[in-house]
Amino acid sequence: MRSSDPVASGGAGGELSRLRRSETGAGSVLALMVMASCVAFVSLLLPLVAVGVVHERAQALSDQAALAAANALSGAMPGIPCDAAGDVVAQMHTQTWSCILDHGDAFVVIEVSFGPVVISVRSRAGFAAIDLAQPASEN
Repeated sequence: MRSSDPVASGGAGGELSRLRRSETGAGSVLALMVMASCVAFVSLLLPLVAVGVVHERAQALSDQAALAAANALSGAMPGIPCDAAGDVVAQMHTQTWSCILDHGDAFVVIEVSFGPVVISVRSRAGFAAIDLAQPASEN
């Protein structure tokens, strides 16, 4: 005896039922793909953030070193200016740095390696020479 029910007979309704069963778990797969994409994005973003943090720390240390050298140069602090800068730079454990004294200003350049990236920062501290006899030009 034949059934007239299309679902029981495997007709169009049976095909629809089979398709619905084949989509079971599609939401889980989609959620896993979204989570994997987020993990990949964060793993690519972290090194860039770390380079930014190292750059900011190196810049702050360079500023402190230039200020220490300028203080020693002006006599506000005892010692040799570039030695004072070197004591500050030693905190960053960097091997490449320079200190230049020029007309009462101290210039400090620090290079820091972070993996394959070399970060170079520059600072200046000292007294700016201002000539009050000449008015400032407008550009």
